[in-house]
Amino acid sequence: MSELKTNLIIPAVGTSVALGDSGDTITIPSGVTFANNGTATGSFSDGTIQYIETSTLAASTSVSGTDTTYADTGATITVPAASVVGLTSITLVFVGNVRINHGTSHSYAEFRIQRTSPSAVNYESSTIGHSGASSSSAYAATRLMETDSDLGTGDHTYKMYYRKYNGAAASSGTILYKWGGWQMFALGV
Repeated sequence: MSELKTNLIIPAVGTSVALGDSGDTITIPSGVTFANNGTATGSFSDGTIQYIETSTLAASTSVSGTDTTYADTGATITVPAASVVGLTSITLVFVGNVRINHGTSHSYAEFRIQRTSPSAVNYESSTIGHSGASSSSAYAATRLMETDSDLGTGDHTYKMYYRKYNGAAASSGTILYKWGGWQMFALGV
């Protein structure tokens, strides 16, 4: 085995340096620390946040729906394919305020995050509202968080969907799903 001892490697021509050829394995012994003072791409993840994206959906007290099947709220965030490379997971946080008008028996609605690309994944729904004979509306601060650890290639798009609880028409009246607007966050590690 040959040994190379040096404190600096710089390219002879251009601005890139390659270590090894395609198919080679480069072993990094335990105890070695990478000190990154630039931009890292690839899979050098140590659990620190490598990607942050935010998106906002403006509030509207006049936008509502009465859907019994999941409908798109318009709250969307996309992580570009170039940013997905090297990530091990993307954690999504959707925060907003909704108003759920009373239906025949309740004021309940369901919200969920769905990955729509590169392939569809439905995450667990969250039920918001209250029950009872009261005809009052439910005003709810809504927070959903999901972690996508099954990353593919291509852009990763996540959307917020809503519907009447269990798809039952009696579970609510109109759902004002943009009542207080939405803030969406994507954190990649």
